[in-house]
Amino acid sequence: MARIVLISLYDEFCLGPRYLSSVLKQAGHEVERVLFKHVHAADETPPQKQTPGDYLEHFYAGELEIALLQGFVVEKNPLWIGFSFASVSSGLAEELTRRIREVSKSPIVWGGVDTTVNPEWAIQHADMICIGEGEPVCLEITEALLGQCDLDSIENLWIRKPSGQIVRNSIRPLIQNLDDLPFPDFDHATAWHIDRNEMLLGHLPPSSPLNTSYIIMTSRGCPFRCSFCYNSAGHLIAQGKGKYLRRRSVENVIEELAEYKRKKPDTAMVMFYDDVFTFDRNWIRSFAEQYKREIDIPFWVYAYPDMCDPEILKPLHEIGLIHLNIGIQSGSERTLREIYGRKISPRKVLEAAQVLKNLGIYPVYDVLAANPLETEEDLRATLDLMLSLPLPFGLNVWPMVFYRNYPITRAMEEAGHPLVHVQGTHAAIAEETPYNRFWLALLRLTKYPQVPRETLRSFADRESLRNDPTALEEMEKALCKATFVPDTYFEHKDTHIEKLTKENERLRREVDRLKSNRGFGLRSRIGRLLRRGWR
Repeated sequence: MARIVLISLYDEFCLGPRYLSSVLKQAGHEVERVLFKHVHAADETPPQKQTPGDYLEHFYAGELEIALLQGFVVEKNPLWIGFSFASVSSGLAEELTRRIREVSKSPIVWGGVDTTVNPEWAIQHADMICIGEGEPVCLEITEALLGQCDLDSIENLWIRKPSGQIVRNSIRPLIQNLDDLPFPDFDHATAWHIDRNEMLLGHLPPSSPLNTSYIIMTSRGCPFRCSFCYNSAGHLIAQGKGKYLRRRSVENVIEELAEYKRKKPDTAMVMFYDDVFTFDRNWIRSFAEQYKREIDIPFWVYAYPDMCDPEILKPLHEIGLIHLNIGIQSGSERTLREIYGRKISPRKVLEAAQVLKNLGIYPVYDVLAANPLETEEDLRATLDLMLSLPLPFGLNVWPMVFYRNYPITRAMEEAGHPLVHVQGTHAAIAEETPYNRFWLALLRLTKYPQVPRETLRSFADRESLRNDPTALEEMEKALCKATFVPDTYFEHKDTHIEKLTKENERLRREVDRLKSNRGFGLRSRIGRLLRRGWR
């Protein structure tokens, strides 16, 4: 038996390390999971270092927090240490790896999307890197370090030798039967959390969605290859290694959810993190039947515009689908097809929106802006599309982020557009200009029913707002506070009040029913008599 430490940066969801933990534990090994900061801790990043030993490049790590991690590694003395992180925390991964090496000789293994897309960079910092799926790899690394097999022959693994030589092994076939994997390790009581200069066992921050919700993926891969998404690279890396889009059986998914529900019966929400949840009609039909009967917890999913017809969405709505995230990205067909690699028409978005409206499903749309590859005509097409969507809806308008080695980033470089690198990340953005700010603010305003549609159309031609969009930005901030439930930015207050009113009415009916029950009346009379006796 060996002891392994798995560290996740700014991500308590971290499904990848949770799967690795379960695989290793199933084989009899001891796993210590460390959640270094959490998702919402990024919102608390200070403007400057508090002490000279702090790390502050996009993300933050205090000197004491780093020391806590160092001390933990020394105490546990693991066979190896694993790091999981996203592109936006790549600099923090470099720093923590360096700081751990100051106190430990345990080999350090990196994995995850950013490592997979940028392996030549990653192998310069880690002792080993895992490209692609890591469940079989983590077991084989452990066995090799215990002297049971050859480290240099492990597929998906690159190794940097003390001499500087790099062993680059081939990619292994993808895991085709996802049911063979154990369920991810969601034992919160055995995970360590480092944040705000403390290291606590079994602790999640109050703001973490995992306090009330459960996150799950029923599939791996995506049917699409959008130029701004990891899957554009993932398809290429896995080419010839088996089916890329794979799905677990309905029975396997329901078993995982039922197991967690037994452990935490007060779970209020299930978050399905599949890239596209609605891609298989037969699977959806079978899932709906079993989910309602055995789980019956509200949930939300990600979908794609042309996978949102009534046949798919009606059964999901009937079993608890409360809102659905759809990536619109642009209202310009040219942008969608030529820049983003999305073979879809904006007409499909309007059709999907109407289906959602008819069924009473609340949509949350994602749109990309601040992309120099788009023209004024493209942006106006997006505005026209957003103003044509039926209200109410939630909306995220993101400035385009150009991740290193993604197709859209290469297109930007080839076109000669300047990019601003975000320090401490493998990400870049377009230069912040009044023009980009104007379009971000204007598109964000489309989700507010208080602003007439024609008023927003007229704003698009107002030169003063284009030169200084501050007024639009302040308007959007004020409307956000007035319209949406705090900390959600997608649920309208009137919708929330309507739900609370219905729940209140339901509870009143339940109380009236109980009061009319003869047993309830008898208990009430006995209670009154006992209270009189005590007086």
